[in-house]
Amino acid sequence: MNISILGKWSPLYLAVTTVLACSLAPTPATNADTNEIPGISGMAPLTGNSYLMVQDTKAHKKGHRTGILTILDDGPNSYKALDVDVLDKGDDRASDLEALHIIPGKPGHFLAAESGRRDLGPGRIFHLAYDEDDSKLSVIGDWPVATRIEKPMEWGLGKGDNYEGLVCIPLDGERYQLVLGERGRSKAHARGALITGILDLGEGTLAWQPASTDLELSSPGRWINPKGPRDIGDLWYDERDQSIWTAATEDPGDQGPFRSVLWQACTVGELNQETGLRSLIPTENPTAAYTIDGHKIEGISAAPNSVPHAYLSVGAEDEDYGGTWRGLYPSVD
Repeated sequence: MNISILGKWSPLYLAVTTVLACSLAPTPATNADTNEIPGISGMAPLTGNSYLMVQDTKAHKKGHRTGILTILDDGPNSYKALDVDVLDKGDDRASDLEALHIIPGKPGHFLAAESGRRDLGPGRIFHLAYDEDDSKLSVIGDWPVATRIEKPMEWGLGKGDNYEGLVCIPLDGERYQLVLGERGRSKAHARGALITGILDLGEGTLAWQPASTDLELSSPGRWINPKGPRDIGDLWYDERDQSIWTAATEDPGDQGPFRSVLWQACTVGELNQETGLRSLIPTENPTAAYTIDGHKIEGISAAPNSVPHAYLSVGAEDEDYGGTWRGLYPSVD
């Protein structure tokens, strides 16, 4: 059809041009099933080639808090958001999920931690279970995070506790040792800190150790900001050598520039029969194993089967730019 013979504002002209414009325009990707990866605030292996992810959506915002990232052998990676009513909806929905870890020995079970909830009370650690047959993520229960500052966190003011990492280490039976990472470099906490607790899934209890047992950390690396970086942006337990990794991050705003340093913070030692906990042995003279410019790394995890030469993998929360996933070679430093 020669559209030019139609009057410019005739109904038929408008109808035809509208149809053509709609047919030629790209179909926008939805957050429910897309190749675009949102910001990654934490991730943990779901299968050999996929990860459960959490996002730092705040309580006052609607939207997904969790999703599945699949690393494909060929072609672009795939992301699918998950609908979890307890986390996504209602007045008590999750706020600022910043950490995620598998529960060892319980396939499909995870722990996800909120960083803080402002005036809504202390943050929570959620016990999540994924049903592969139904592709459904459920909340089994929750417990409060450790309280080191007895007042709510206030965004942007550096007040209150701010948790960014979580590790779950098996002890015996249904008992696990949790290591929670306070990010540090704020008015409330001068340095990052590892806080230990005992989770008993059989009893349904979580008991945090006193503040006197906290292990303070100071990240290595070279930084632009003289006040230093956030010492802890995530935690990862590497079972191969019993080490706990962390990512320190620096950013002046949501458009960057970003810088991240990955380093081994400590080693998990033998079980102490008196405390019932495994000791955390700080790394002597820690160094930056990886320095990553341009990305704010908030997720560290094992490498997928589809990237056999990678030693570990990282996920970025690059704010206005969205998310990025990468596998990394073993460090040469």
